[in-house]
Amino acid sequence: MKHFFCNLFFFLSTSIFVLNAQQCPVATPKIAVKDTFYHQYIISDDYRWLEKTQSPEVMEWVKEQDKFSQRALNKSLVRTNARRWIDQYGYYKNKNYHKDGKFFFTYGFYSSVEVPCLFYKSKYNGEFTELVNPNYISKDDVVDIKRYKVSGNSAYLAYQFNRNGSDWAEMKVVNLKNGVHLKDHLTGIKFSNIAWMGDGFFYSTFEQDHQFGETKLQKIYYHQLGQEQSEDELVFHRNNPYLFFEFKVSHDERFLIITEENERAGVTNVFIKDYQATLALGLW
Repeated sequence: MKHFFCNLFFFLSTSIFVLNAQQCPVATPKIAVKDTFYHQYIISDDYRWLEKTQSPEVMEWVKEQDKFSQRALNKSLVRTNARRWIDQYGYYKNKNYHKDGKFFFTYGFYSSVEVPCLFYKSKYNGEFTELVNPNYISKDDVVDIKRYKVSGNSAYLAYQFNRNGSDWAEMKVVNLKNGVHLKDHLTGIKFSNIAWMGDGFFYSTFEQDHQFGETKLQKIYYHQLGQEQSEDELVFHRNNPYLFFEFKVSHDERFLIITEENERAGVTNVFIKDYQATLALGLW
């Protein structure tokens, strides 16, 4: 093992030397953009044009940068034959696990991938089984599981994941009995928790200005399993763009409880919806 780390250090040092020894041929243009804060502080940002990640200029710049990086890395790999001998030390490890519903969950890491997979088991002394491998969701993106929640009857698990570190997330649902994914696929989710009620769950979204736009106008929806996201019920929203919501469902799944935070005003409000009320059903 001592020789392994020595060789690994040599490989990384060689790679860095190769990259530093070559002058990057991809130019990054400077386009000055200036903002004035508090009527006196002028801030210049020469690279704001890179925030428009889907523009032809940025996509071409990224493409050329990637070509240069791959050429340098491939040279290092050929010289050291690194991939072959690093694979000899492949391993698996997992973090501390916790119980949700009737199952135990943990994130497990393989040495050959950069993001963890989600594992589960039904018995404390049982063996973990891989449930969600985010590396299979996309071959082009780095997909990371951000959070998950088990339904009240422990039949399903809804999980959120993002791509390439974005705050914008997506959601999918998996059957805990057989590990099969349902067709449900929700997008445009941001800073949302998950609260199950019956055969569905609550989640929240924000208005999508653009990828780096301001986060405002949060809305809470209810998604029924098996239906399209466009059919989801809008449950709660407010006109103030700077309010943020956290929500949960009571243990008996009777009440939806929403905590509203207004950080600018320093005010917290709590709203409760009774889903078993015989009168005024659906009113707050």
